[in-house]
Amino acid sequence: MQFVTYVYDQDGQLITRAGNEVHVNLSQAEYMSLFRGGLHFVQQISVPDKGNYYLRIGVHDMDGDGTGAVEFPVTAVRNLPPESVSGSQPAN
Repeated sequence: MQFVTYVYDQDGQLITRAGNEVHVNLSQAEYMSLFRGGLHFVQQISVPDKGNYYLRIGVHDMDGDGTGAVEFPVTAVRNLPPESVSGSQPAN
């Protein structure tokens, strides 16, 4: 899986991006459990403190070649607590 996060300003100018690949070997049962519980993944990215910014998060399943993306304003998630990176691992 490839994960890419983009930060855009209100004029659509790209401010920064971050991307990672996750490689896991899953049994058929583990793969099917992803459809029930999802895949937990944390990706950190810096966003300027002042101004109107938007996050666009894309996911690419490299094996099946499926893609998807979602975009939302940073203000929608600004007050969420930070996620601990050290305790985050892909779900198996």
